[in-house]
Amino acid sequence: MKKTTTFALAALAAVALTGTAKAQASLPLSFEGRVGAVIPTGDWGDLAKTGYGLNGNVTFNVTPIVGIYGGYTWNRFDVSDDLGGDVGDAKFTEQGFDVGLKARFAAPTGLPLTPFFRAGAIFHKVKISDSDASFSSDTKVGFDVGAGAEIAIAPRISLTPQVGYSQFNPDSSDDEELDSEDSIDVSNIHLGVGINIRL
Repeated sequence: MKKTTTFALAALAAVALTGTAKAQASLPLSFEGRVGAVIPTGDWGDLAKTGYGLNGNVTFNVTPIVGIYGGYTWNRFDVSDDLGGDVGDAKFTEQGFDVGLKARFAAPTGLPLTPFFRAGAIFHKVKISDSDASFSSDTKVGFDVGAGAEIAIAPRISLTPQVGYSQFNPDSSDDEELDSEDSIDVSNIHLGVGINIRL
């Protein structure tokens, strides 16, 4: 009787653990870290050289196709020599939070990849600094769009090469009289690759 009871408890424990594992495995969350080149465009490209960026985000998959993401971006640029004078060790840093929607599409037949498109709002600021001092703008709202593909390298792990574009104006104001005539958009093309881990 004792052996039978022990076996029954062990079987129930195994079933419970299996059910818990399946529930955990089906959580609609994914985590992604990304690194890449950041190419300034427009008037911003006259001030900053091509830099590099880091991004981390979490996506909650509302459906198998649509997810809501939130994350943080950090970009670093050298100051352009075209400004003239001695720029020394001056750097631009752009950083802030990102939120938006990500849509995943059916993979092309026979290919182990899933195309995706994302679009959302960014809440970024830009700072210029050197070894002596630094100045930072206020955080402003802009936008970000991007596209790429998830390339499976393991059951729940994918490489995510992608290209994107972001833009915001650090001098923007609700009062037109306060806007600077010399204000410029901080606009960048992003080329990068990440690792996506799904739960």
